[in-house]
Amino acid sequence: MNYLGHFSFDELGTEGEPRHGYFTCAVAAEGPEEALNQFREHIIKVKEKGEMFAEVLAVYVEDIMEILEFPKTPIITRFQSSEGEFPESVSFSLPDGDPEAITAYAWAGDKSGDGADDEEEGYVETDPFIDFQS
Repeated sequence: MNYLGHFSFDELGTEGEPRHGYFTCAVAAEGPEEALNQFREHIIKVKEKGEMFAEVLAVYVEDIMEILEFPKTPIITRFQSSEGEFPESVSFSLPDGDPEAITAYAWAGDKSGDGADDEEEGYVETDPFIDFQS
């Protein structure tokens, strides 16, 4: 069976300020308990590498979804709404590996209009995919 795990986490920023974030993990497993155990082991291994989760203090399970088969029409699998404007943040697809069975396609929109590398510019807001205000 295929499982998606949605997680949230607490971490410390570069100045010791509190931060939080979210990530999704996927695995094929015999059942939800096995999936949960595999997620736990993988998260611990990623933390031990000292890179992506270096400053993560705690991880919380939001939910685990069992996927019998992918639907023929789109379905939203996660929705979260927060108070306030969208904060500056970073986001990565497949940050701890490059599996052969998964290809990530990024939607970048027109971030800066000049083709400059985002890492050199820092945080750059992207254009909306869909703008319901227009």
